Amino acid sequence: MFVAVIGALLAADILPATGKIVFFTTPARARGGKTYLVDVDREFRHYLFTLPLGVSRVALSPDGRRVAFVAERFDETTRLYTTDLGGRHAVNVSGSWGYNDFPAWSPDSRRLAFIAAAEGDFPNLYAVNADGAGLQRLSDQPVSFQTPAWSPDGSRIAFVAGDIQVVDAASGSLRWRVNPLRGGYNNLAWSPDGRWLAFTAFDGFALGLYILDADGGNLRRLTPDRLDVRRYAWSPDGRRLALTALQSDNADVYVADAACDFTLDGAAARSPGRCGLHRLTHHAGFDWLPAWAPDGAWIAFISYRERGAQLNLIQPDGSGLRRLVGQDVGDIQPVWLP
Repeated sequence: MFVAVIGALLAADILPATGKIVFFTTPARARGGKTYLVDVDREFRHYLFTLPLGVSRVALSPDGRRVAFVAERFDETTRLYTTDLGGRHAVNVSGSWGYNDFPAWSPDSRRLAFIAAAEGDFPNLYAVNADGAGLQRLSDQPVSFQTPAWSPDGSRIAFVAGDIQVVDAASGSLRWRVNPLRGGYNNLAWSPDGRWLAFTAFDGFALGLYILDADGGNLRRLTPDRLDVRRYAWSPDGRRLALTALQSDNADVYVADAACDFTLDGAAARSPGRCGLHRLTHHAGFDWLPAWAPDGAWIAFISYRERGAQLNLIQPDGSGLRRLVGQDVGDIQPVWLP
């Protein structure tokens, strides 16, 4: 039904080629969260489907055609599924019930990497085709419960196993491993051009944002010590990062330059003028989960304002704040369609 509706709208030139966001509502005890598509330019909102009860994590494929989600059973075992944007043709891609979580789509939307643990075994990195075929184990040691990160060309996968490791996506062979800050790594993400791998790490007081070169060298810190970075997203051109950071128990959205080079303790910039950190929101509420538009002109984010969660837009210079959806947005990162 959804495919037919969207096809008709595209044929009639009602939906534009860009400016569409998929977001999810908060699930309730008796019903799953709903999935919506929003046309930013024309304020068109369309219900797609309702997620099953017990869904704990959702990931939209880069081509915008399929959704991966983790479903939890009454005994706390989980499976990983994929479905289309109409909520149909669900496929179990992880096999039997067990521990299966943290799905990450390959850039071509054909494969999924995820963390899984068979009964009595430690968690490992796995990859599988989107149709459930070709399940493959890519690690041979305990890995952290975090989402793995595909390189933009789909040839490598980065993950945390005490240190930061990068393996070949086809064979699982180790490319490189580093431990520059003695552990505590989170939120790995490659820059869109594949030049850098970003991550957050605890410095004893807060989570700082760092990047490495694609070969694991040249560690740099992008944020000062006063910011506790929880989520971030690369801009499409790879020059900036939008991030959510806590300061005095308040979360706001910032934009940092990928050229930043603070001292590793975050005290001061090594090269003043090389680093720009711009605060976009100044609200007493909680602003987080930033997501860049494909052209880099806007940043979508979720904000807790007026007694509810809402989906907002803002420009990278902090202007043009606009509410798209109010009150019923869930805690799943909004995703712009290509």
